[in-house]
Order: sequence, then C-alpha cells, then structure tokens
Amino acid sequence: MSRERAERLGMGLALAGKGDAGKLLIDSVQRGEMGKEGRNRLDKDLVDTAQRYHRLQAIASSFKPEYLEIPLRMGMQWKGIKAKFGSLPQNEQGELYKYATFRRDAAQELNELVKERSGGAVTPQEFVRQGVEIPNAGNGIFDGDDPVTFQAKFDRSYEVVALGMARNAYLRKADARNAGATTAQLARMMPIERFREQVNQRARQLEGLVQQQNPGLPKPIVDQEVDRLIKQEFGI
Repeated sequence: MSRERAERLGMGLALAGKGDAGKLLIDSVQRGEMGKEGRNRLDKDLVDTAQRYHRLQAIASSFKPEYLEIPLRMGMQWKGIKAKFGSLPQNEQGELYKYATFRRDAAQELNELVKERSGGAVTPQEFVRQGVEIPNAGNGIFDGDDPVTFQAKFDRSYEVVALGMARNAYLRKADARNAGATTAQLARMMPIERFREQVNQRARQLEGLVQQQNPGLPKPIVDQEVDRLIKQEFGI
C-alpha cells in the first residue's frame, strides 16, 4: 500500500469520526510493520469499513420519518410525474431532490448489505448475533418499513458497525502483532458482545472516578465527561 493511499484511507476514516483507526493505518504503513499480505487485508477491511460508515452517515443525514409515511410518498410520486412533464414548480424541486437522495442512499445500503453482510468492521456471524436487520426504505408507496421500524433497524446497524470499527482499531493499536489481522481474526480475539461489555464496564468505572474526584458534579456533566473519556480510550 502506498503512503498516498494510506493517507487517503486514513483521511476517510477520520472524516467518518474514526481518526484513531485512520492514524493507525497511516502509522503502520509508514513504519513498515506489515507484510504485503497483511497490508492488503488491512487495506480491504478499512476501505469496506469507511465506505459502509459513510453510507450510513449519508442515510442518517437525509432521513426524515415522513419519507416513509404513505401520504408524503403519494405526494412525492405525483411530484415525480409532474417533473417528467416539466411542470414541477421550482420551489418543489428541492424537496423532491432530497427525498430521492434518501431513497437512493437507503436502496444502495440495502443492496450492499445483502451482497456483503459485513461491511469490513463486523463479521456476518456478528451481524446475526447482534440482531441486525437491514433497514428497508421500499421502492413504492406501500412497501418497506414504517418510520419507527426503519429507525430502529438503522440505529442497531449503525451501533454495531461503530462498535466493530472501534474494536478493530482498539485491538490493532493495543498490540502491534494485530496490525495486519483481518476482521474475522479480530472477532475471534474479542467478539462484539465482549467488546461492548468491556466499554460499558469501563464507562461505569470512569463514572465512579469522575464522581469521586468531583463530588456534587451534576449528572449530565458527569455523563459528558465519561463520554469524552470513553471516546478518547476506545475511539467510539
């Protein structure tokens, strides 16, 4: 893997909110710690992970519950027909564009999840164990998930992918021998379930420490400090 490619991938992960994983990739390549096979495996895992995370972020930023409600869907279908005839007013074109962007991004993620069942950060087996179901925005007026079900599925998928990214970066950072390990190998070392419990246990420890060091500190402030420390330690 070239330094330029490593830096590009690292930047992609940093933009996805996983700067530690991106820095790990760049540092490992520049220090020459991995062999060719290890670099290729790590390359693929990080590319898949960055792409999956960006797709999830795109859906999150464009999703509105009403997009999955039948009245708005019927209205958007009518706007689409008007657009084909060139009679859609300018002030309605932006709304149709945003709706179409969400449907496109959601459909792409559905197709990719069906094809991959992993996303680079998590193994297919872990997805099944974590109860991840593919959010379905549908193609027509009446198909797909309702807004609440779609949000629940999406949140679970987002959480598991984020945990997988953090788990992989954490293990690779903790031991240089893990630098070129595949996601499957890292999953055997520490399944998502165990990593989640480790994070939660550490959060409880940190909460006690923060409260001990700062008696009387309001609970919301304690929670913010714990979140900051967990992000610093695990990259979540």
